[in-house]
Amino acid sequence: MAVHRKYIAEDPTAGLEHYPERRERPPKKQHTLEEFIRILEAAPIHLRVAILLLEQTGNRTYSELLSLELDRVDLDAGLIRLASDLQLKTEASATPQPPSSLALKVLRWWKDQLPAGTRYLFPSPRFPDRPSAVSRPHGQAR
Repeated sequence: MAVHRKYIAEDPTAGLEHYPERRERPPKKQHTLEEFIRILEAAPIHLRVAILLLEQTGNRTYSELLSLELDRVDLDAGLIRLASDLQLKTEASATPQPPSSLALKVLRWWKDQLPAGTRYLFPSPRFPDRPSAVSRPHGQAR
């Protein structure tokens, strides 16, 4: 990606054998409460909110949560509706999800912190009219 975006002239790993991550993934490890708290304490506020919501909802990072539009979050009904045009984990992901009471409290607080007129739950800091999941102007090549 760095070569494609012209951050560097050539791939320094060209010719190296890459780790076959799809075949030999290490076993998943659940973080301890202490590790989770340390991560939250070290993260900037927008990432704290995202980490808490990811943990509470089980949504995927980029395809679901970080590209979520505010109008898909119904705080009165207590539901999150993921867009049907997204590449969702499963078809069941398109079903409106009731977030936990903690997630609802965080969502209410976070929504109050966002600037008026914001379209996304996590707007890009570089391009506020786009979600954080897409930090380039619409139409620009990846």
